Amino acid sequence: MIDASMVSSKGAELLARFECQRCHTGTGQPEPALEKQCVGCHRQIMAGTIDASAENLDVWKGNLRSLPVAPDLAFIGHKLTRRWISGFLRKPHKVRPGLPASMPRLLISEPEAAALANALVPQLAKDQSFSEAAAGRGAALFDELQCSACHAHGSVAARPRRYAEGATPDSDALALAPDLALTRHRFQSGMLVAWLLNPQGVDPKTLMPNFHLTESQAASIAAFLWFSSEEPPALAPIEARLPVLKREVGWDEVFGKVFKTVCWHCHASADFAMGDGGAGNTGGFGYPAKGFDVSSYESIRSGAFGPDGRRRSVFANDETGVPLLLSVLLARRDEERGHQREERIGMPLGFPAMTAEQIQLVESWIAQGRPR
Repeated sequence: MIDASMVSSKGAELLARFECQRCHTGTGQPEPALEKQCVGCHRQIMAGTIDASAENLDVWKGNLRSLPVAPDLAFIGHKLTRRWISGFLRKPHKVRPGLPASMPRLLISEPEAAALANALVPQLAKDQSFSEAAAGRGAALFDELQCSACHAHGSVAARPRRYAEGATPDSDALALAPDLALTRHRFQSGMLVAWLLNPQGVDPKTLMPNFHLTESQAASIAAFLWFSSEEPPALAPIEARLPVLKREVGWDEVFGKVFKTVCWHCHASADFAMGDGGAGNTGGFGYPAKGFDVSSYESIRSGAFGPDGRRRSVFANDETGVPLLLSVLLARRDEERGHQREERIGMPLGFPAMTAEQIQLVESWIAQGRPR
C-alpha cells in the first residue's frame, strides 16, 4: 500500500477526490462499499461469490469483458516516473493491449496531475545509463525468454503461450502486461535493471515472473527495451460515420443493443443498476452527478445536468451541430485514435468505444425523432 506518511495532504485529497480506490488497490484510501468497487465487484461476479440470483449472475458474467482487473498502485512509485504519470493522467492512452478498458479521462488540471504524480512517486531512483552495444544481446534474450508471451512491443502484438520452463501466463498477467515499447517513457531508468533481476523485490504484488537473470543479462535486456522504445504513434485518421439507416429504429432496439448493453451500469437508477446508480448518474471519479439515467424511455428524455446545474436535453445540438448524446459517443471513438477534445469527454468513460454499428443505431434513432 502507498505509504500514507509519504503522501502530502494534497496528494491524499486528490486520491480521494478522483476515487482511485474504486478501480485500484494499494492507494492507501479506505475500501469503498461494494457497489462503488468497479474491479472488486467484477471479480466477485466472475468468481460467483457476489450476492445475486443465478440468472443475473449469468447475464453479468457475459457482459464482463472490459475491466476484469486493474493495476495495483502500492508500489507504482518504485517503477514509474512522475513525468509520465502526470502526462498520462491528463491524456490517458492505451498502455495494456490485453486490457480492453483504459484509464478514464479525469477533470484534472496540470498542477493537480503533477501533485498526484508526486503522491504516487514520493522518491525517484538515481538515473542510470545503458550501453547501446548491449541491446543486440538483450533482443536475443527477449526472444529466448519468450517475453512476448505476455507483452506487446509496439506493432508486435503479444503471443500468449507457455514459457520455456513450462508455466503459462494467467489471464490477469496478460491483461496487466504493458506494451514494452513504452518502457523508456514510463520506467525509472535507475529501477529497470533491479526490476528485471527481481520483480517481486521491487513490487511484491507483481505477476511478472522472476527469470533469475544475471546482472549482465538484466542490463542487456534493459538496454534493448530502452533503445527500442518508440515514440507515441501518430494520430490515427478519424473514422467515417456510417450513414443513417433508412429502416425504422425504435426505442426497444436502441435500448437493447446500446443503452442497456453499454450505458446501463453507469447511467441508471440504483434500483435498476443494483448499485449506487453509477458514476454517470450519481457522480464519481471527480465528476459531479449528471442525473443521466438510460433505464427507461422517459428517463433518457429528461436529460442531464449541464455545467450550470440545470437540466438540458441530451438531444440538443452541441457547438458543432451534433446532438450531445451522439457527440460524446463520437468523442470516445476519436479519443482511442489520439484525438482528445478539451470540451468533450468521450463515453463510455474509460471503456472501449461503441462500434460503428452501435453509433449508427443511436444516430438513426435520433434522426428519426426518437420513436417510442
